[in-house]
Amino acid sequence: MEPSVRLVNEDLWTKFHENTTEMVVTKTGRKMFPKLEYSIEGLKASQAYGLVLQIEQIDENRYKFSGGEWSAAGRGENGGVAKNVMHHDGVMPGAHWMRQAVNFERVKITNNPNDTNPSHVGFKF
Repeated sequence: MEPSVRLVNEDLWTKFHENTTEMVVTKTGRKMFPKLEYSIEGLKASQAYGLVLQIEQIDENRYKFSGGEWSAAGRGENGGVAKNVMHHDGVMPGAHWMRQAVNFERVKITNNPNDTNPSHVGFKF
């Protein structure tokens, strides 16, 4: 069996996407909502795995919400390199990751580019 990953709360993410919701980001960081929660299958039970969440900027545009939709509103700042956040459980056997849903609920998004917390992802806005 090949390893597979499924978003557990996909229906909630779909609803948020359909309604173009946004979140307020602060210097101290804000937990993502809905949380990223995954079901993992097909790993070798006794082999060690580390799960990493990678968040990266996909373009250099600044966006505004107007008329019920998001549109590019000029060039923004370069977000820099992608940030990898290791899951707080660290490296664990495959059986651990497949036992129950895995979430990255401790990850916070911040607008403080100098934040060094390994669970925080900083963005320039």
